[in-house]
This record gives sequence, C-alpha cells and structure tokens, in this order.
Amino acid sequence: MSDIDLDPIDPEVQALIRAYVACRVAMDAAPDLPREILLEVEDAITRLCHIVGPELERRHPGFFAH
Repeated sequence: MSDIDLDPIDPEVQALIRAYVACRVAMDAAPDLPREILLEVEDAITRLCHIVGPELERRHPGFFAH
C-alpha cells in the first residue's frame, strides 16, 4: 500500500502551491537580479513567501514534509 495521497487537490491549494514555487524561484533568482530591480522586489518576494508558505501548510498539512 502506498502512502501517496491520490485525492484530487483543491484548486485553491493548487494555486497556493504554484504561488509558493514561484516565490521560491524568485528568491533563488534574486541575488542575480540587477541591484535596482532587487531593491524594488525583494521585500515583496519575501512577504509573499511568508504568507503563502504557512497558508499552504494550513490547507495541505504535511506539504513541506515531502
């Protein structure tokens, strides 16, 4: 028996997953951005990750355990 959850994921949870992946990609890219762009977007990226991550864990417990 597999421990993989095969139930369909709620569309809002899917959106949270995409948003979280996007913010992680943006954080990874941040050091390579031109400084003036980084100064404009760094706080917004960090804030997005700090909002989306906990909400994703709340709605899909164990997401970060995989």
